[in-house]
Amino acid sequence: MLGCADPLWITKEGIIIPIQSDQKLVQLAEKISEAHPHLGAYPSQIKGGNSEMAAALRVGIPAITLSGMGQMSELPYWHQTADRHDKMDPEVMARAYEFTWEYITAIDSTIIQDA
Repeated sequence: MLGCADPLWITKEGIIIPIQSDQKLVQLAEKISEAHPHLGAYPSQIKGGNSEMAAALRVGIPAITLSGMGQMSELPYWHQTADRHDKMDPEVMARAYEFTWEYITAIDSTIIQDA
């Protein structure tokens, strides 16, 4: 989905019980989005499902999901036979890559500073 729809971070997900992303990781995503508006990254929620983030949070591991969704929270081609490489948009993939790279780099910087 990262190459099919705008990059984003999940703030909340869940079917019955809402699960919140780690607040520090959300704040980091917000900072990166503000510093790099050309990436078009924004917050969103998953309603009616969970990502791998939920499993990590349940056992006490700080987590957030970076993904791609359309502006109406649609997950293009998710779990469909049409989910193939020909649906990927190189420009969208480049923005998703840059947002993810900035995010990981920021986490690494924070870990090094806290050490």
